[in-house]
Amino acid sequence: MGTEQLPVSGDNFILTGDAASLVDPFSGEGIGNALYSGMLAAAAIENCIKDNRYDAAFLKEAYDDVLYKRIGDELRISTTMQKLCRFPWLFNFVVNKAHKSKSLSNTISCMFTDMDLRDQLRKPSFYFKILFNR
Repeated sequence: MGTEQLPVSGDNFILTGDAASLVDPFSGEGIGNALYSGMLAAAAIENCIKDNRYDAAFLKEAYDDVLYKRIGDELRISTTMQKLCRFPWLFNFVVNKAHKSKSLSNTISCMFTDMDLRDQLRKPSFYFKILFNR
């Protein structure tokens, strides 16, 4: 998944978990997103039954929009991190610096669970700080 939001529902259907491509592209984890999407799908289906509407527009609002509001940023950040790994010299530079700096090592470790911190990897200033030990 890139920065675009892929549709995960349409006329008379809802996709969840792996079928909706909700596996984190950086960590490879997917069970949390699968469970969360299943919970949101159940709520959306309840709304479909209540309103007797199963069309794509209704499902987009009841499911897609709600899902991406919750996990869209996380997936975008992870996609960016995955793309950064295409530059081995940058990856090696950061890892070598982290090996020498306990503080940087802890920061990177926390990035796996803290989305705000992980977002720093998308900013050139993060690498500038590493380069000049700030």
